[in-house]
Amino acid sequence: MITWLVLLFSGLTLRAECLLVVDPGHGGRDLGTSTLQIREKDLALSYAKRFLEIWKRLSSKEVRLTRHEDRFISPEKRRELIANFGCQNVISLHFNGSVIRSRWGTEIYFGKETPSEWKERLEEWDYLNILAQFKQHKYHQESARWAMKLQRQLAQVFPERPIRLGRLPLTILQQSQMRGLVIEIGYLSNEQDRLKVLDPQFRDLFLETLAHNIVAQSGKDLPRK
Repeated sequence: MITWLVLLFSGLTLRAECLLVVDPGHGGRDLGTSTLQIREKDLALSYAKRFLEIWKRLSSKEVRLTRHEDRFISPEKRRELIANFGCQNVISLHFNGSVIRSRWGTEIYFGKETPSEWKERLEEWDYLNILAQFKQHKYHQESARWAMKLQRQLAQVFPERPIRLGRLPLTILQQSQMRGLVIEIGYLSNEQDRLKVLDPQFRDLFLETLAHNIVAQSGKDLPRK
């Protein structure tokens, strides 16, 4: 789930060595949402590893994972990992849960700043700070365009599935100087959606669509044969 992400990934800067970092949500003592012994942390990790396998068939560009096994990573350590990776884009993979059992589908979140935050910065009249925030606003816009493209592509592949977009003032997306998305792939609290995300065929089709979306936007990609 996304609530824990409010503390994540501040102060990241953009470098060109790595195209994408994939963050499997939660891990270790942080289980995420759990239903019928299905734990979000495990499912997110399995999706991330499978994404990496699919990616290697499509492109030679580098993709990094924040974790490769079931271990707890604090928000501070995640920030450090991603900063050291120096990737251009970040996606955080999650699965949702709700007391409303009928709720299902995929949700894609990108960041925003609240008007009050902008007002405070403008009143301070700190030129360098304002310049940095305008630069950050560029990444918000690019993340929004990325989210909309991904939504359209997923809707074409899964025409019966709700694919929702959302804007949230998440630190992972507010303060990292890179494009970023948080993807809630499905609802473990909904029986049909739970069975869907556990289906390897759905998993691979979802991740292939995501990988092709990233390859298509990465510019000078080098498809593997």
